[in-house]
Amino acid sequence: MKTVNVKVTIQLDINPKGGLLTDVQKAMDFINETLQSATNFNYEAQIFTNAIDESDITVSSHGFEVGDEVEVPEPNETDLHNHSFVGTIIDFRGENAVIEDGEGNSFEIEADRL
Repeated sequence: MKTVNVKVTIQLDINPKGGLLTDVQKAMDFINETLQSATNFNYEAQIFTNAIDESDITVSSHGFEVGDEVEVPEPNETDLHNHSFVGTIIDFRGENAVIEDGEGNSFEIEADRL
C-alpha cells in the first residue's frame, strides 16, 4: 500500500452572517466523518485542515469577493491569457485573484488590475 497526497479545492456555500470560520471547520469535519464512514472503500482518506482560524478566508482582496464578475484587462508580459475578457473570481492567492473565463479556464492576475 502506498499513501499519496492529492490537492483538491472544496467549494462551500457558507452564510456570511454566521461564523464563517466555524462553519467551514464544521463542514470539513462533516466531510472527514463521511469519508471515514464509507466502509465500502478502504482508502483511509481524510482531508487535512489546519490553521483555518488563521486563514484569510474572511478577507476580500481590493474590494472583490469570490463569485464577483470582473473584467480582466489586456495581457501584459507576465500574463497567460491572450486578450481581455469578463470572468468570475473563483479564488484569491495573496494579492492575486483567480479568474475563470466562460470556457472554464482559469487565470491568476493581480487584483488591482481588475
